[in-house]
Amino acid sequence: VSWPQALPAAALGGVTAIVALMIPLAAWGPAYAVGGAIAVLLYRRRIHTQLTAGAGAKIGAASGGFSFLILCVMMLAMYVYHPDELQKGIADALAQLSAKGYDPQGAQQAIEVLKGPGGLGFFLVARMTMLLAVFVAASSIGGALCAAYLRKTKP
Repeated sequence: VSWPQALPAAALGGVTAIVALMIPLAAWGPAYAVGGAIAVLLYRRRIHTQLTAGAGAKIGAASGGFSFLILCVMMLAMYVYHPDELQKGIADALAQLSAKGYDPQGAQQAIEVLKGPGGLGFFLVARMTMLLAVFVAASSIGGALCAAYLRKTKP
């Protein structure tokens, strides 16, 4: 992988994944994989050679990293400028968990942790750690699948 050529493609793939998250139900997986696939498509158009699935996975993972960085900036801005709204949104989501059959006592304990000192920061760090794994893994899979598919087609 020629990273000077791949990083701009990965950045555009990352932006595409963030935009695709706005599509209903895309946040369940397709948006992340689309970002990796777009990154591979753009990179392949730039270098005009066949890619292995491993190279596609690397470019897709870079795309997932860019998506994660964009989302981190957005969440940090929310944390700094609108912490009350962010805390209320997380509390509402936790309250809905008990309505969906989760342990009401556990949801109430989570809400108490959220309201405590450092609770909002804890929830954001936990959420962003989970999203880092999801973004990188799914984008990597999307990049590998796209590279494998493109390998079967003519350049």
